[in-house]
Amino acid sequence: MDWTNPENKKLCEVVKYHGDTNSQHVASILLGRLVPNALVGRTRTRKWEPDEDKHLKIAANLFGGKSWNKVATLVPGRTQMQCREKWCNMLDPSLNMGKWTEEEELKLIDAVAEHDY
Repeated sequence: MDWTNPENKKLCEVVKYHGDTNSQHVASILLGRLVPNALVGRTRTRKWEPDEDKHLKIAANLFGGKSWNKVATLVPGRTQMQCREKWCNMLDPSLNMGKWTEEEELKLIDAVAEHDY
């Protein structure tokens, strides 16, 4: 079930006051809402600093990019989901961040034409 605007506002207020490290306590305040997954991505939206990127690269290489809970322990102030998203979408050296090939462009154009978006 989606969060309503009042629930989302209350979640933000509770996390701001109590912090984002004790999901059980936050859940008890919100009376029955499933908070651990809800907290992910809602608690800290500040820009990643270069030093955090360095910590994440080291931790992901150390733990093989599999144990995000362990990775997050080496990136202070970041959740395991934030670490995973940053690694998988931006820092993983296996990502191809270069320009699209002409073939890729044509595949995209065909897919947009087929699916109308």
